[in-house]
Amino acid sequence: LSDGSLIAWGKNVLGPCNVPALPAGVVYVAVDAGYEHSIARRSDDQVVAWGWNTSGQCNVPTPPPGYKYVEIAGGEHHTLARLGNPVPVVYCTAKVTSCLTVPAIGHTGHPSASATSGFTISATSTKAGRFGLLLHSPNGRANNPFSGGYLCVSAVDLRRTVAVGDTTGTPPQCDGVLSIDMNAFAQGLLGGNPQPFLLTPGQQVNCQFWGRDTLANGALLTDALEYFVGL
Repeated sequence: LSDGSLIAWGKNVLGPCNVPALPAGVVYVAVDAGYEHSIARRSDDQVVAWGWNTSGQCNVPTPPPGYKYVEIAGGEHHTLARLGNPVPVVYCTAKVTSCLTVPAIGHTGHPSASATSGFTISATSTKAGRFGLLLHSPNGRANNPFSGGYLCVSAVDLRRTVAVGDTTGTPPQCDGVLSIDMNAFAQGLLGGNPQPFLLTPGQQVNCQFWGRDTLANGALLTDALEYFVGL
């Protein structure tokens, strides 16, 4: 129905028409049917299945950390669901630079435990011509005062990448860009000392650029990015 609810009718000996009730504020966004069972995906990214379960076709597995189901299909005695790539999330507050700009972290591509490239994390509005590091930790978020800004990643098992430098900005402005391909770094292709957690599928990683600003303003600190390592 147009309000996101779902109704079913017909042969119901094994319960394929017994649509589960929805939690408050949640709607159905996709539906399919098998031989004697039904499948639906909800707006909270949960997948539910009901009806004939003789082969376990209604036992929806929990997706790996950071993943969600984006597509469903029902077969005669089986159910299919496609996982979407985990979506990194930006959080925390960046430190204002000496140019009064706000450096911003971002990404392109997807984190992967098997790929050798294709997941670039970058920082814009950094001090032109200066170097920086990507701090990263497997132990979650933080919001601790640090060098006039905030350390947004846990200090437990805090690691750093190799140094990366801006080559596009115009000194002394703050139009620089720092970037690193974390898939390549995790595979050991960029040097440094990458840790095994960067190659563990489902592992949460929190990261933040630290860099050089002016002597008076101290360190450059971006906001932070949280991502999950994909397959």
